[in-house]
Amino acid sequence: MVNEGKLIFYDRDDCYRGRMAEYIRKRKRLPFQLVVFSKEELLLNELEKDMQYLCLIPAADLSDAIRQKAVGKLVVLQDGTFFTPEASMLWINKYQSAKEILSEVIKCYEERYPPIQVLMGGGRRASLIGIYSPVSRCGKTTFAMLYAMNVAKKAKTLFLCTDEYSGLSELLEERNGRNVGDLICMYKEKPEGLTSFLREIRQRVGELDFILPIADARELCCISGKEWEKFFLQLVNCGEYEYVVLDIGNVVAEIFGVLEQCEKIYQPMLREKYAEIKLREWETFVYKTGKEELLENRELVYMPIWRVPVSHNYFQTLLASEVGDYVRNVMRGG
Repeated sequence: MVNEGKLIFYDRDDCYRGRMAEYIRKRKRLPFQLVVFSKEELLLNELEKDMQYLCLIPAADLSDAIRQKAVGKLVVLQDGTFFTPEASMLWINKYQSAKEILSEVIKCYEERYPPIQVLMGGGRRASLIGIYSPVSRCGKTTFAMLYAMNVAKKAKTLFLCTDEYSGLSELLEERNGRNVGDLICMYKEKPEGLTSFLREIRQRVGELDFILPIADARELCCISGKEWEKFFLQLVNCGEYEYVVLDIGNVVAEIFGVLEQCEKIYQPMLREKYAEIKLREWETFVYKTGKEELLENRELVYMPIWRVPVSHNYFQTLLASEVGDYVRNVMRGG
């Protein structure tokens, strides 16, 4: 998401302004940059600039000068103060959670300024979907693969697995060829050649493009978290795909940085006590590191048990089964 514009937040209440600004600053992937003011004179100077913005302001602090400067760009926090609203104003309830306020502000902003897709290779920016779980043997890779195959029926999609010993090479009957590790190495040597490298080594199952996974974690353990983030950022911006679906393994360094880039996170789980304990420990760590937004952006999924024999067209068979129905239902928000 490209934050080319600003959310200008003005509030003379130090306590409320501080809490709200702190919450917004912790959020990632916002469509705007936050700029905060406590003095009207400085705010009016900012509103003189030629820029893309919305101004968030409590009704109690809304002066005639601000009304005139920010015509059509005001989002008023209704705090019980009597004021005469104008047709061009948007207003929301000040006394609700910061999460609800920010959600309404983002909606207002994107209605006025539709998101601009970043382009590097002549196409549109891809949506990055992450599938990750701290729990083993929960159907993570199967869910990720079926999700990607479903998306690929309607949009150009790339599937990447960063798990070791995933078994995908054999299941996809593609045991030979260059893999994710090779792609990363080529990208590190020549970042501007990523699109060419993709076209050279990608393979296909049905309508879905994929890169063979690694067989040995040592191929990826030398890649830093920042390098992963840059790689995925360039991947979604290269213009080749509309969706990139990641099956994320723990070999990815500083995994939270990658998860923060994902527009949606699916977290496969098991209905058992030990799995629930592991999940709680992971969630506790997320809170300790100040990454609560990841929990707001994730959806737990519980894959049904299946007994499909491993054979030719294994994933295509699963796709047509009740397991595929479950994945499609999750994708529909069911």
